[in-house]
Amino acid sequence: MGLIRLFLIGLLIYVAYLWLRSQWRKIPSSKEDPTLIMPQPLAACERCGTQVPLDAAVRDQDRIYCSQACRHEFSG
Repeated sequence: MGLIRLFLIGLLIYVAYLWLRSQWRKIPSSKEDPTLIMPQPLAACERCGTQVPLDAAVRDQDRIYCSQACRHEFSG
């Protein structure tokens, strides 16, 4: 009876190890996602000077703003 119990405990530990290993693999690493390591270009808002990523900036002709609110305050 003691040998069967030892085998079942060992099997349970092994299954838990396999499950944890599969969960750790789901965490993205910088090798899988290049955007995690590439810096995004920033620009300063014309009104308040806040640095914003260029892809999220609000543009009005040749000016760059951090938000629509800053754009309206600067032009209005």
